[in-house]
Amino acid sequence: MEETVRNISYDNVIAEYIDKLAKGIYVGTARGLLYFVNSGFKYPIIASRTPPLVDIFLDGSTLEIISFWPHDGHKMYCMGKFSISRISIMKETSQYLLLSIEPHGEMEKVDGKLLLLLYVNKGLKESLKLILNSEELRSEEGESFVYSTLFSF
Repeated sequence: MEETVRNISYDNVIAEYIDKLAKGIYVGTARGLLYFVNSGFKYPIIASRTPPLVDIFLDGSTLEIISFWPHDGHKMYCMGKFSISRISIMKETSQYLLLSIEPHGEMEKVDGKLLLLLYVNKGLKESLKLILNSEELRSEEGESFVYSTLFSF
């Protein structure tokens, strides 16, 4: 079994992904990139020459993302969970949403922020905006974590 930072294996992420597809609330899929930004430097969490597909799920008051992509013959992945109350839209165009995610939960002591760039269609963009602007969903503080083959919290 392949192990990565925090002992979250590729097989565990695949199992979680299948579970989300079977039982979760699927929001949509977009190509995307995720970076951790600190002191003017950005560190890739989801990164590839061609942005990989990012599947997005709603779980109570959190958004969850899961992505898989190949890199130089290696299986790369990222799984993240973020409280909706800590996500804001930094920029939007007809082609993408740039989301800023404040560290919280397991990442509470992290100095910096996460930037999630999603290349979205109109329907997914509107769905995400409805979710992110929902007072009911923003009222609760959910857990937060990021596990990636590139960089984890």
